[in-house]
Amino acid sequence: MEGATAGAWIWLWVLWLSLSVLLLGGMLSLPPKDVVTPLPARLPPWVLRFVQGEMAVGGTVRIGLGLGGAGWWCGAAGLLVSDLSRSLLVVGGGTLVLIALFNAGRRGVQSLVGLVVLSGFQGAGWVVLLLIVLQLYGLSVR
Repeated sequence: MEGATAGAWIWLWVLWLSLSVLLLGGMLSLPPKDVVTPLPARLPPWVLRFVQGEMAVGGTVRIGLGLGGAGWWCGAAGLLVSDLSRSLLVVGGGTLVLIALFNAGRRGVQSLVGLVVLSGFQGAGWVVLLLIVLQLYGLSVR
């Protein structure tokens, strides 16, 4: 992003702001119980519970930081040699964490300021994931 023009920066800011507003509107307008629930006869797997937002915002952030630390450790250990494997891991894990954060923000009791901050960070996360996907396809923001 060192060689990005002013127009690219403006588009990134507009994209971030619009995604943040959409996420905030979704968290405020969608009812908290409007999440797909599995059959009551069995317990759902932990990934499904995580994506549904049952870990609350704090737990979701801790799990996301743990995933990021595990990815960093794998990269430092030389297990993720190619850019493709590293990018796919970041995009897959980041998507799961951002969806879980959205559902946790909807389900939990949050103040309006807390929801605005949460949606701002989520919007930034989605923009970063979009930039990683664009880089995967050989496109750059210039």
